[in-house]
Amino acid sequence: MKRILSALLVVFCGFLSITSESHSEHFILGVDPANQSRDDYRVGLLRLALEQAAGDHTMEVVYFDVNRSRAIRALAAGSAVFNVIDSGNSRSREKRLTLVPIPLTRGLLGYRLLVVKRSNLHLFSDIDNFDSLQWKITFGSSPSWPDTEIMRHSGLKVVTGEKSQLYPMLRRGRFVAYPRSVQEVSQELRNLAGGNAEGGVTNPLVIEPSVMLSYRFDSFFYTGPDDESRARIIEEGLLAAYESGAFETYFNSHPSILQGLGELRHHRPLVFSLENPDLSERIRNIPEKFWISF
Repeated sequence: MKRILSALLVVFCGFLSITSESHSEHFILGVDPANQSRDDYRVGLLRLALEQAAGDHTMEVVYFDVNRSRAIRALAAGSAVFNVIDSGNSRSREKRLTLVPIPLTRGLLGYRLLVVKRSNLHLFSDIDNFDSLQWKITFGSSPSWPDTEIMRHSGLKVVTGEKSQLYPMLRRGRFVAYPRSVQEVSQELRNLAGGNAEGGVTNPLVIEPSVMLSYRFDSFFYTGPDDESRARIIEEGLLAAYESGAFETYFNSHPSILQGLGELRHHRPLVFSLENPDLSERIRNIPEKFWISF
């Protein structure tokens, strides 16, 4: 009898070992080296998700030296050195990659303040309805960003350029307003002004305080097209973090989130809500508890 029990114990321990090994994955998150302040939040959130998920998972961070669109194409083709990336939601990305359907910033990324030239602030003085916004203001965006189609779908005039050229184009007057996430805008202006977000009265670029755009939009984690295992682990970990309160604690204490919430409280602008025509059914069906509301 003892011999039988010993044999069963060996089999059981072997089963546990195999199960544990099969549930351990290595995650390599690809991030943009030019966007480290933005990506710091994503790195910490993925680490939190893996800590909350079942299994003994590991992660590392690598920097890609191409724009995000090319990085996404590399992940879709299986040629990337990373196996996880975050990006804004779009139907095309969902078709090419495996989506983890938990919005990373609870939709805060979809609240956009407008960066304008100081000399153009007067153009917003009498904007009190959407028709006047459509008529008077031209917006800048990248051709590969989902934001571009969202604004055009609502009838706004959009001039496109690569991300690295958008601030120079704004300075040259190619468009009037550059919508930026409430989490990112102050840091970007601080970088442009050499460390001072206000930059003094000589800073030509400022946040327009009276108007803001909003739309249902956020960043999500994506894995490769056939990598459902890692996607499930990340989703499991994020859901567990919500249940334990760890997600809320992380969200409410991270500097980039505090910065974004502070911008909303400080400016209290007129908010124009735009429809996002690129929302898939999967995104539309995400429960409201995962989206922030004001």
